[in-house]
This record gives sequence, C-alpha cells and structure tokens, in this order.
Amino acid sequence: MTDRQKRWFCHAIVDGLSNQEIADKEEVSLEAVKSWAKSAKRKLRKMEWNNT
Repeated sequence: MTDRQKRWFCHAIVDGLSNQEIADKEEVSLEAVKSWAKSAKRKLRKMEWNNT
C-alpha cells in the first residue's frame, strides 16, 4: 500500500476515525480520503491471508 493508504488504514481501522475526521486531521479534502480508502480496500481484498 502507498503511504496515504497506510495512513487511511491506521486512522480508520486502528483509531476508528471517520473519513471526514481523517480529512480534517490530514488537511486534505474528503474526496481525497475517499480515494485513499477505495484504493486501500481494493488492495486489502486482493491480499492472500495466511491462516496459520
């Protein structure tokens, strides 16, 4: 994942922030955060998770 996608993941998943809260914190538009989220989710879905 890119740096921005990782930041979205940490803020949204780990910290539980909304996209609007992330946008405010990162000083970017809400649309930018939505784009990060969409790309990150796509990459996460493609990952193979090892259950061992």
